[in-house]
Amino acid sequence: MMSKITFFLLGLFFVCFISCQNEISQTTQPTQNEVLTANSTLTTLVKNTVANDGSIDNIIDKASCISIQLPVKVVANDVEINVNSEADYEIIEANFNEFEDDEDELEIVFPIVILLSDYTEVTINNSEELQGFVDGCGGENEMDDDIECIDFVYPISFSIFDSENQLAETVFVINDEQFYKFIDDFLDDNQIVQIIFPLKVVLFDGTEKTINDMVTLENAIDDAKNKCDEDDDNDFGDD
Repeated sequence: MMSKITFFLLGLFFVCFISCQNEISQTTQPTQNEVLTANSTLTTLVKNTVANDGSIDNIIDKASCISIQLPVKVVANDVEINVNSEADYEIIEANFNEFEDDEDELEIVFPIVILLSDYTEVTINNSEELQGFVDGCGGENEMDDDIECIDFVYPISFSIFDSENQLAETVFVINDEQFYKFIDDFLDDNQIVQIIFPLKVVLFDGTEKTINDMVTLENAIDDAKNKCDEDDDNDFGDD
């Protein structure tokens, strides 16, 4: 015969179990306005913010929608320069500025690897192949999709839910490339993705802003996207 103590303990167990299940249900079912969806305005803004910005190396490729993977070797006005980091772009600039009345020339030593705006890597074997991608970009300072006036502060975490709205896993991203690929990989009809707030962004003037929800995030990106000079010209030293 079940003792009163045993009966009490079993009853307490079931109460706790039901309470825990209710708590899990409440904490693992995001509302519609908390979910990042594939074709939403916010998702488009986020992808444009974390897309690869190809303007940093325009002094080499003259194309803001692609970037050259480092290291790369170039010949600037007959001087061979090994570009191992972004700081080495200044060496090319100094070479170009050495004489004011000369015509600056730069040759790239192929093969090279370029990164497209979606971080796809493409091997380029000669100048003709590179020019094909350059021609696909806009000209200097033309309007483009990428947003450079606001940046995310990493890491950023996400909750991934299954088709029954149960938490499947938590994912972290630590840079723009991971964030971009995360959107491509996870935002489909079978996944429910929720950004875990708060997160932080940095505006073009260095101001840091804390974001607590999806609406605030969308407004922050939308407000910032045209607030700065994205420096999409080919003069590395003008900033």
